[in-house]
Amino acid sequence: MKNVFFIVMFFCSVQLLNAQNDSIVPVVGRGSNTTDFPELSVQPQYIGGIEAIGRTVAMSYNYPREAIDEGITGTIMVEFIVDEEGNVADVTIKKGVCVPCDQEALRVVKLLRKFEPGLDQHGKPVKARYSLPITLNLAE
Repeated sequence: MKNVFFIVMFFCSVQLLNAQNDSIVPVVGRGSNTTDFPELSVQPQYIGGIEAIGRTVAMSYNYPREAIDEGITGTIMVEFIVDEEGNVADVTIKKGVCVPCDQEALRVVKLLRKFEPGLDQHGKPVKARYSLPITLNLAE
């Protein structure tokens, strides 16, 4: 039976967990977020940290059966805005793998709960862009 590895990476991975029977397990690394506001003094932070993002994505992502059957792997780059209230908005695929995988990544990222918003130099909450790589990998 195929082992399915599902990797959630935030810039660079730090650990690898094996999963069997088409289950999904995250590998979580460091955050990778950018902002349109170069004077941002505090980056948005997910409530619960990187591990919580990994758990949410791992538990919610359903690797499309057709992608598994066709052996499709790769990294989906999802970008979104964390607004002034910490909500996820404007979720887009910047680099995709296949339509079903990309659609599933969009669905899952939209499930993320609130972030602590980014703050400008004056301590005021501001919109910030956040990038989230989701890597899909199959192994025999």
